Amino acid sequence: MSISTDLSLVKFIKPTQKRLDILLKDAVNIYSNELVKSREFHDFNKAKNAASAEVNNLLNYCSSVHELSFYEIWYNQDNVGYIWFMEKSLRQAFLAYIYIDQAHRRKAYAQKALDFYENQALNIGAQESKLFVFKHNLQAIMLYKKAGYQISAEVGFYEAAQNSLASRLEMVKILI
Repeated sequence: MSISTDLSLVKFIKPTQKRLDILLKDAVNIYSNELVKSREFHDFNKAKNAASAEVNNLLNYCSSVHELSFYEIWYNQDNVGYIWFMEKSLRQAFLAYIYIDQAHRRKAYAQKALDFYENQALNIGAQESKLFVFKHNLQAIMLYKKAGYQISAEVGFYEAAQNSLASRLEMVKILI
């Protein structure tokens, strides 16, 4: 028996600085694991250093150019995940991260988060959305394709790029 999720109860809330620090640390750990899983790194510590550097670079970019758009995703009293995005240029928004906690997956929270992001992107004047997704993340790829994203490139980063492996898909959607 499946229980229906009332998506009108989903809220997007900016975290406090203390909570943001915790979520970013969590994001670095999850991202580090994904870097190893995708074979962009073979050593977890190197992956963690790269993930930490990447997150810090994005944070520095956001603080120097635009406001950080980082939201926790809440359903009733449960924190089900978070989303992080930014304006990359005057016409392009960049979806850095959607994370839904394992216990809350397959309940349409990621779709709701994607809709929220796209509405926010349109509100700041973005005409296009861009993201990168690991090729092994088939659920996310299906979500993005269903939402109208198209693969624009297959790319590799870090050790994968050195070995000519494409570990991620670059996906783009025209918003207007």
